[in-house]
Amino acid sequence: MKDDSRMTGRPPRPLSSLAHSLACAGFAPVARLFAIAALALAALIIAPTFTQPAIAADEVVVGGKTIGADPDANVRLQIRRDAGSSGIRAPSECAAR
Repeated sequence: MKDDSRMTGRPPRPLSSLAHSLACAGFAPVARLFAIAALALAALIIAPTFTQPAIAADEVVVGGKTIGADPDANVRLQIRRDAGSSGIRAPSECAAR
């Protein structure tokens, strides 16, 4: 972006007007491509947050496997304790031994 403040007496244009200035200079396809590229980059950055697997609030998951479900939090805690005492371990626990 050129600094035309010395020639015109106006302050330089902000970066947000880059697409507008390209379109006014006859580069409308370039401005459109710039906008599409910015949206695609934003989508690529945000996409991994939506790829998490959905787990119901009342499921008990240990080691990536659903071992039980109950709406009562105390029962879910007991299921987790029972799973630990019966030898079901999370993959991180298996690697540590």
